[in-house]
Amino acid sequence: GSAASASAVKLDWSKNDKATGYVIEQYKGGRWTEIKAVDNDITEITVEGLAKGTAYTFRIKSARTVGSTTEFSEYASVKVKTAE
Repeated sequence: GSAASASAVKLDWSKNDKATGYVIEQYKGGRWTEIKAVDNDITEITVEGLAKGTAYTFRIKSARTVGSTTEFSEYASVKVKTAE
């Protein structure tokens, strides 16, 4: 992750060829909250509306849907700070 501005951060990750999508969560208010679910062709998002010069923690997991079953990977997490 990296600062995109004083109110936004950019998150990017390597593509998992076995995934059908990704789930991105943000830690806020003492719990993890899903902020975005994207298809497997997307490998970056910008999270906006954040506070200036503040560190945020995000995590991502890949998902793979086979028939009616969805399997998830382990989480990968990152802490990133907005610009001052």
